[in-house]
Amino acid sequence: MGLDKQIDKSSAHRVSDDQLFDLLKQSPSFWVRFASRIRSAHFLNALKKSFDLGYGQGIDEPRELLIQYQDNVSLSKYGFDESIYGPDKFAVTEVLKQQMIKDTEKAIKAGLVSMPSESQWKMIFSDHPASSVVAGAGSGKSTTLVLRVVFMVCYLKIDINEIQLISFTRASCEELREKIKKVFSFEVWRDVINLKEDILDKQLKRLVRTFHSALYALSLRQYQNFDIFEFLGNRKAKDGFNPLFVSHLTDEQREIVLEAYRDCFCYVPEFRNAIVKLYKKNVLSKKLKFAEIGKNYDDKKLKMASDRDLLLTETVNKLWKEDFERIGLDIHLEPQLLKPYSGYKFYCNAIIKTATKSIPLFLSLRGTKDNEEITTENEELLEKIRTIPIALMMKKNIVLHHITTEYVHVQTLDDLEKLKFALELEDKTEIQKEAPRFEFQLEGNISKTSIEEALFSEANFIQNLGMEVPVVIKKILENKFFRQYADEYQFAIALSHFIPYLEKILKQKKMVLFNRLFLSGANHENGLPKNFQQLLNFKHLLIDEFQDISPQIVSWIKAIHRKLVSNDITPTIMAIGDDWQSIYGWRGSASELFINFHKYFPVHKDLGGKTGYYQMVHNYRSLEPILRDAEKILRPVKNKIDKEAIAVKKNDTGCMGVEVITGIDFKTNTGIQTIVARIIKEKNWVSNLANKDKNQVMILSRTRDVRDRIAGDLKRYGPLDGVKLYTYHQSKGLQADVAILCGDISYDLKHRFRNAVYKVSGIFNQTYDEAATDEIYRLAYVAATRGIRRVIWFVEESQISGASWQLRHSP
Repeated sequence: MGLDKQIDKSSAHRVSDDQLFDLLKQSPSFWVRFASRIRSAHFLNALKKSFDLGYGQGIDEPRELLIQYQDNVSLSKYGFDESIYGPDKFAVTEVLKQQMIKDTEKAIKAGLVSMPSESQWKMIFSDHPASSVVAGAGSGKSTTLVLRVVFMVCYLKIDINEIQLISFTRASCEELREKIKKVFSFEVWRDVINLKEDILDKQLKRLVRTFHSALYALSLRQYQNFDIFEFLGNRKAKDGFNPLFVSHLTDEQREIVLEAYRDCFCYVPEFRNAIVKLYKKNVLSKKLKFAEIGKNYDDKKLKMASDRDLLLTETVNKLWKEDFERIGLDIHLEPQLLKPYSGYKFYCNAIIKTATKSIPLFLSLRGTKDNEEITTENEELLEKIRTIPIALMMKKNIVLHHITTEYVHVQTLDDLEKLKFALELEDKTEIQKEAPRFEFQLEGNISKTSIEEALFSEANFIQNLGMEVPVVIKKILENKFFRQYADEYQFAIALSHFIPYLEKILKQKKMVLFNRLFLSGANHENGLPKNFQQLLNFKHLLIDEFQDISPQIVSWIKAIHRKLVSNDITPTIMAIGDDWQSIYGWRGSASELFINFHKYFPVHKDLGGKTGYYQMVHNYRSLEPILRDAEKILRPVKNKIDKEAIAVKKNDTGCMGVEVITGIDFKTNTGIQTIVARIIKEKNWVSNLANKDKNQVMILSRTRDVRDRIAGDLKRYGPLDGVKLYTYHQSKGLQADVAILCGDISYDLKHRFRNAVYKVSGIFNQTYDEAATDEIYRLAYVAATRGIRRVIWFVEESQISGASWQLRHSP
């Protein structure tokens, strides 16, 4: 009774029996849960009283409950999926594969295509959204590419409008279009494509393009009323432009570049100061490079040259005196004695005096004035020499081989005008705003060009690497690669101002550079069409010759595909190439992008983050001994994919590999005639073969000059069907029964400016010089693998730095 009364008198804060029993059933204590099931009266009453007392106390004496939470949790910077490709794959099934094989066998019987090899089928049937295909020389990649398109369209049922096949030349694009059109004439595939011939032709022209042609088509929608700078004076380029194969500006392009140069010189002080320094150094420190320097003359000849030199110098001065007076050049033409050489006296034509130094001036040391041979009626001099040009050339070899000071050499009236301008700049405290015109050559470049074209060329190189010129120059200067007096330093400063100014002028003229279109598309939100539907042509990319692609274009591709991904569209890419045939690094391409394809094209984690990888190493072109020797050439290459070609053709002609013939002097008629005699011999040999290629003999040369001289000598034999002449670069993708190579290849330069560009780019694991050295071996490999049955290589002398050394001194 006492307990019942206490419960009745307890606090008004009570809980019902049902609430209490609900709590007891959830108790962690077994005994409490047990008591709740049997409902023991005494136990339950005691618990109820305790609960009510505690419950009431909690209400009567409340306490604070501190709840802590964080609303600024730092998320990982890389907390999102950065992949572009995957996780979806192509819907390739075994049924589709077998059907394609079965239909292809029928197309083979119809003579429309050849049967792919096992490795080629693997590429054709790839289900991976991002694949690289190593297709060696002569591996039949064109046929494989064509059948890949057939498989995608006819079996995977991919809309042909969503496929873009990229090749690198107008000719290769036309060849691929013809092959695709041919296979689509097969009734099974024709019924699927279901297009009339004129519509198909139009579709194929859109399907197969160069990158620049595809970009141009895209830009027409986005940049209306704008002209492309690269098309000025070259309208044919619209259908297949590729800057890799353009060596010179057209006259129309040159006019605009020159306008930008002149205006930038006038209105941008920093540019003007840099150009003036380059000009003064270039003109007032002009050096001659003589291949014949190093001739040793005996004392008799030295004495003869010395005895006549004063009279020779006076005679030449008289020929130039009127020109000096006419242009108002204040230089006193009078022979000045140089430091004696081995006791013999020689003279310069005059001394140029500036505020800081005196510089010897030489005139017409090559025996010409304005490209015409110098003559004289001075009988006293003629008694001592055969001709003035011979005497001057001998003087050049003696004097300039031993002179240790700076000097200036003038041989044309244009040289004279430049000298006058340079001296005016030297004397003036206020710099005039008339831009000087002069030829310039960065150390490492193989030839001179006008200063404005030199600026444009190096800017083009930087932009091909996917970088903005001012950004690169800023990094170069911050890293202090060059001393202030170096040409590279002043050139870098000039370049940083010139390109923005050129693009400003182009914008005023409603023009745009291809490089600007690529860079804008890759780096700016508004650089691509806002409507992603306009990018659907690029959904499925097939890219041939990928080893010659530039970082700039890779960035543009990825920007397009990222935009498609952001709109829930799954893009794919297949890159076909051969790093062993990458030969355009000097124009800004990068084999690194193909060698390390997986680093640049991110794949979804569900696919292991790995790209697809295929190899086609069967060579259907060259005989095995040729392939083995060609591979030896590549031994020094540091950055490459290791592989070994498998020759398909049988060696039925006793081929022993690449035949190297040394001791050829390409400068002499005798050397050229030796080569031509071998060409005729090989032409006759091929003529007797049962099965011969349409190209019987292909002559490849390192330079156009040698190529043209051989072509000239061959004219003696009349028309020669099946004989073709190319430079090494031009020969890529071609073949002949016999390939005759003319000239060794080496790289012994140091390009300090491009080394700096490579360093700040963050792309390469080599210097530019190292990459260029690799490239000369790859170029030799390309040339050697043009030959089907024979390869003959004529070289001067096999030097350790030349590619032919690898064959002459193989272990």
